[in-house]
Amino acid sequence: ELLRTLLLVNGDAGERRALASTASRAGWSLTSVDGEGAREILAGPHGREVRAVRVSGWHQESGPTLIAALRTGRPDLPVLILADRESIPLAVDAMRAGASDFLVK
Repeated sequence: ELLRTLLLVNGDAGERRALASTASRAGWSLTSVDGEGAREILAGPHGREVRAVRVSGWHQESGPTLIAALRTGRPDLPVLILADRESIPLAVDAMRAGASDFLVK
């Protein structure tokens, strides 16, 4: 059976701890990386184990490029964006860039 890994991009230490605990109880492992590391993980030998990506924070300048890179070779990979504040324009930007969903902390 393939491992189920959630890839956390740009999460802080507290977020990693909380999400790792929750993911573990649900039968997932958690790998935490920065944007460049995410591309490397997905392209590497364990990339097929990644079943979903959660990006902490939305940056209008780098967000679309990150999503495009994450979807290279994995167009159906769920990419969830977590934002610090509620903003309809941010959510619209993220969804237009290819995010699967947009959540607010």
